[in-house]
Amino acid sequence: MKKSKIKKSITRKLSTAQYESIDVTVEIEEEVEWDTVEDRMKKTENISKILIIDFNNTIAKTLEEMNLKKKLATVTGK
Repeated sequence: MKKSKIKKSITRKLSTAQYESIDVTVEIEEEVEWDTVEDRMKKTENISKILIIDFNNTIAKTLEEMNLKKKLATVTGK
C-alpha cells in the first residue's frame, strides 16, 4: 500500500462594490492510501467532489453573511 498527500484549492474573486472585491478560497489536504493508480485517481476525484461542495457552500454562506449578490469578477484556480 502506498500513501500520497493530495492538496487542492479553489479561489474565486467576487465583486462586492465598484472597484472592490474579495477572494474566497477553499483548500483541502488529505492523505490517502492506495494500491493502484486507478484507486488513487478514484480517491482524488472524491476529494475534488468534497472540495467543490465545500466551496459552493462557502460562497453561498459568504454572500449571505455579507448581504451580497452573486457577481463574478474573475475566476482563478490552483
